[in-house]
Amino acid sequence: MHHVRLIYSSHATSTITRSMLTEILAQSRTNNEQLGITGLLCAHEQNFIQCLEGSYANVNRVYNQIIDDPRHSACSILSYDRISERLFGGWSMAHVEDSRLIRRALVTTTKEHLFLSLHLLGNSSVDFMKYLAEDERGPSPVPHLRAEPQPRMICG
Repeated sequence: MHHVRLIYSSHATSTITRSMLTEILAQSRTNNEQLGITGLLCAHEQNFIQCLEGSYANVNRVYNQIIDDPRHSACSILSYDRISERLFGGWSMAHVEDSRLIRRALVTTTKEHLFLSLHLLGNSSVDFMKYLAEDERGPSPVPHLRAEPQPRMICG
């Protein structure tokens, strides 16, 4: 079976709170495990960027549910590719909660300081996700990715 990786960005329709993030992550993890989806969610400055990996049908299904989710607006696909291996194979939905790491990944992969989806189009979004998936010691799982259902709030 062929797998795909979809990376999208969206804007939160309300302030991203701890309870909202906890709810999104819990729902994502439950649904993703059933569908064989893996990925990573970043929430930063009222924006989401998320990587979804899995079968073509299931990734499209999940993304269409996200588009219809009233917590998201301005959904935009940044990258959509066939893949031979997953970046987040061990995570039903990993979550990066370190805003300094997110900023460092953004500057390193795009040379930009603002978290704007236009800076993360195409290969830049893949590079951004790869940066978050790896550290000096190699591929995930790495300490800065959190899979616990009670994430701490990301501060801008």
